[in-house]
Amino acid sequence: MSKIIKFILIIVVILAGILLIRTIFSYLGKRQLESLGLETDQIQQLLQGKESDLIPDVSKIESIDFEKLEGLGLETDQIQQLLQGKGLGSISDIIKSTDFEKKEQTYKEFVSSDGKLKLSYPSGWLEIEGEDSNSLQEKAGSHDLKFLFSAQNLNLGKFSQILVHEGSFDSQEGFEQIIETMKETNQEQGWDMQIISLEVKNEEVVFEAQYQKTDRYSLRSKEKIILIEIAEGEKKLGLIAFIVFKKDWSDFREQANFVINSVIINK
Repeated sequence: MSKIIKFILIIVVILAGILLIRTIFSYLGKRQLESLGLETDQIQQLLQGKESDLIPDVSKIESIDFEKLEGLGLETDQIQQLLQGKGLGSISDIIKSTDFEKKEQTYKEFVSSDGKLKLSYPSGWLEIEGEDSNSLQEKAGSHDLKFLFSAQNLNLGKFSQILVHEGSFDSQEGFEQIIETMKETNQEQGWDMQIISLEVKNEEVVFEAQYQKTDRYSLRSKEKIILIEIAEGEKKLGLIAFIVFKKDWSDFREQANFVINSVIINK
């Protein structure tokens, strides 16, 4: 046999071996792809190097659950963008821009009739202005306590209330003495008042207190007593209290701080 024929036979054997090996690997690869759940046409596309064709064209999807898309907080234009095939690369941006958090609390402003005392309080709370009640008159004693304003949270199960009063006190009476008077007055009403924290400044005092009464829920408060004016040997004071059930204090602490810190006097 000539050298040329031998060379040709060797080449044919080598090519046949390569083809056999390729066929075996292709078969094994196909079986592995099938185990991943790919369809026959998808496997063919992959073997032909067209893996990009395996990515679904969102614009060709015929059935869309719009309620689920809207449930994610997507707007109409965002859904349209998604259906046009422009949303795959920006879904994370859409989700980031969606407000899943609770809306921020908005506030209204109370101003006393003489324009001197101001404070902010949560909008949506039940408001009562300038109405006296027997219980308030009983607590007034000799200090001519006058009710100015009240706002109450209507969220069932979580009582919270803002009370604003104005009272006249002896000009020589200090804040600590006034608080002691408040304790005595509350004791007469069956309430045990305990001071938790106290901060005294020149013209105001801010304190936190706890109120307990038999067969009643314990109350927690943040309060401010602030000087409005001094006239004829008496000083007029504003008494502001943010009161909640003790068990709910952690839920309202931040709001109580905001309301009490918002109290100002226009001189």
